Parts: sequence; C-alpha cells; structure tokens
Amino acid sequence: MSKPKSSWVTKTDMIRYVRCPYSFWLVDSGQISFEDTIDEFQAVVDTDLADVAAIQTVFAADWSNSTISPPHGADLVWSPGAEPALVELIGAARHSLLVENEEMDDPYITSPLQAAARRGERVEVVMTRSSEWTDAFNELAGAGVLVRTYAPSASLYIHAKVIVADAGYADAEAFVGSQNFSIASLVYNRELGLVTASSAITSGVASVVRQDFVQATPWTWATHQ
Repeated sequence: MSKPKSSWVTKTDMIRYVRCPYSFWLVDSGQISFEDTIDEFQAVVDTDLADVAAIQTVFAADWSNSTISPPHGADLVWSPGAEPALVELIGAARHSLLVENEEMDDPYITSPLQAAARRGERVEVVMTRSSEWTDAFNELAGAGVLVRTYAPSASLYIHAKVIVADAGYADAEAFVGSQNFSIASLVYNRELGLVTASSAITSGVASVVRQDFVQATPWTWATHQ
C-alpha cells in the first residue's frame, strides 16, 4: 500500500523507513512515491522539475528499449556511469565521510575511501556483514577506515546506499540513491541517485548513519581473517 499524498515530503526533507525501495514511480504532480515494503533505507522525494523531466525521459527510453545518455537534471546520478560522481564526492570531503551500503567491492569506491582515511579524515562505514565483502573491509580497515557491521541475523539490515561528506559543515553534501558500491550496480545496472547540499537531508542522513554506526560491531582484521 503506497503512502498517502498528505505524508509525502519535499526534496529538502529526509525520510527514514523500515522499508526498502524496490519500486518507485512518478506521479502526475511530479513527485516520487515509494511503496511500503521491508528493510531499512533512506530516501528523498524529489520535486525538482528538471530532475522529474530527466527521470521521465530515461524511463521512456528504457521502456522502449532505446539507447540514451541520461540527462542529469539538477543533481541526478545515473548508473551505468555513476562512479565519477561518487569519486568526486568522496574526494571533495575535507573532514569526514559517513557511508552505508549493502555491497562493497568496487575499487573505484574503496580506493578513494582509503585515500580519505590516509589523509586524516574520519571515514565511517557501516554495513551488514557478508563474506563477500571481507577483502574490502580488511582493505578499508587497514587504511584507517572505521568499519562496523551488523550480523546477517541482526534485527536491522542495512539496505541504504548513502554517503555524507563533511556532515555538520556548511559545505556538507550527501549522496542518496539505489546504487550499491559494486561494479555491477555502478557500471552495468540502471540505477538512480542524487547528490544534494540540502542541510535538512545531509543532517538527517548523517544522524541515521551515526546512530547505526554506534550500534554496530567494530570490524577488526584479527577477528575476520
């Protein structure tokens, strides 16, 4: 059952559900509505007309199986081809990075996170633990990234795909989207996210990620070799 119109929010707000965004759709008012499902994720409702027009254009092309170079609207991040925008966001951070994701095996993401930690930034990564990401976790932790995880059996499953750069600072930015940090998701799949400097979104997402991070278990090389 979809959320009623009265409960939708604008792009300057952040939503936290115990849901997952397997499906979304455009409606005539130019808003995006998310269907109630399961798991935890973070999302924004985008009412920017340039973004809405871009999404409609890409949807129509994909529906008709036509080739398209997706328009970026005001701040959209499309896959295939999302890596440069995410690398730029990570590289622009000067104080901290907060990261939640479901998958982590793309070196175009893990390498910049390691570089940020080595230059002295506080980099926090929180995910649900899987043996598929052990090598990436070890590499990140070895570079000084603070990695924490939830067991697969935990009541909270991290399905979010977010990065917050320099939370709490005037120039903070956040990525929120559907992209996992895997080669398949960033290079091959059709995925969509956005990068925003909205203080309501950056602070809201940062608050959730920090809360999840504190409650997770620290990752150490010695216990997970």
